[in-house]
Amino acid sequence: VALLQQIGVVMGVYALARHWGRTVALPCALISLVIIVPTIGLTALGWVGAVALGLLGMAVALDGRRISDPRRAGRYVLLGGVLLGFALLYRLDLILAVGLAVLVMLRGLDRARAKRLLGGVALGASPYIIQLATAGRDGQAAPGPRGGAGRRRRDLVRGAMRPPARRSGGAE
Repeated sequence: VALLQQIGVVMGVYALARHWGRTVALPCALISLVIIVPTIGLTALGWVGAVALGLLGMAVALDGRRISDPRRAGRYVLLGGVLLGFALLYRLDLILAVGLAVLVMLRGLDRARAKRLLGGVALGASPYIIQLATAGRDGQAAPGPRGGAGRRRRDLVRGAMRPPARRSGGAE
């Protein structure tokens, strides 16, 4: 997974920079490779995956702007939006970056492509609805079989359960 994430970042940078030519895109991709490969080796990180999906989503959506065939362009823009929505699933704190990217990409798009882009982002981020429905509200566990870990956490926060006391004395 880590290798795919890092390849995604490099490919996304290359795809975005290739519009200025291959002589610009290749050094950009190589610089991103040097920056993104951590000193700890191949490690799957949420940030790297989110950035990879965001870069690829922007590249695909921007390609959709340049295509003259409306059906094909609509597919590209929709796929780009879905990838941007998936980037939000990896790291929700990328909402500002994804939101600004979408605002820039919406500028100059016709209404049909703009709807597809926004629909794609909503479709990609839609699994958050499932999480919100199952996570519960106001610190209470969502209804489920036997309460489980959510009930124990809630009881611990409310003080109904105390953590075990430390043992003192004796040789350690």
